[in-house]
Amino acid sequence: MTGHGEFSERSTYSDNWQRLIDMTGGVPAPRSGDGGGGGGGDGGGPGLRHSGGPWIRAAGAAEALRTHMGPVRAEFAAAHEGLAAGTEGLGVAAVLWTVRRSWERRIDAAMGECGSLAGQLRAVARDLGETDEVIAATFAKAAGGGGR
Repeated sequence: MTGHGEFSERSTYSDNWQRLIDMTGGVPAPRSGDGGGGGGGDGGGPGLRHSGGPWIRAAGAAEALRTHMGPVRAEFAAAHEGLAAGTEGLGVAAVLWTVRRSWERRIDAAMGECGSLAGQLRAVARDLGETDEVIAATFAKAAGGGGR
């Protein structure tokens, strides 16, 4: 288990995360929040802080994409209106119907994926915010003498 710094519990990370950790040379050592090597536990420094903003914007983009794909079925129907009468007796009508159904399934799948992704992205933003709150409370407790 090389390249993991002082942290060696591989089972803590998923395989995908573990590959990324291995590629970067391991889990970095914690740094102080003040950038100068001092304490930084009082929250006065520019320490690592998560922001839900990018996650929320990404969720909004996924929802917008899902909404944008919503009218596609109606557009397909309008585009194929009268097709059966105009192609009567030709094999192309069946082929076009098959292609249309295939695209409708793909659009439905993409819409479902966008909806699922939006929910997952919002959950990440929520989880990061909760993590920040727990860490801040832990540091505040330690700074006030309530730690160990």
